[in-house]
Amino acid sequence: MEVIKEFMGSHGARSWLVNMYETLFKDKPDVAREWFAEFRNFYHPSVVDALENGIFKNNVKKIV
Repeated sequence: MEVIKEFMGSHGARSWLVNMYETLFKDKPDVAREWFAEFRNFYHPSVVDALENGIFKNNVKKIV
């Protein structure tokens, strides 16, 4: 899991991240929420919007 976390925290490609978070959220929603909160400021705003309005809608408090 550490390799996956490292990858998700160092790559910002929307196509990769949306798919990876969707997969992670199915099996480990708490881990997905935690990682998203940790890496949110690194991601491009369009990636954050896609994730917040997609798989995390109603599942992650928006951080301002």
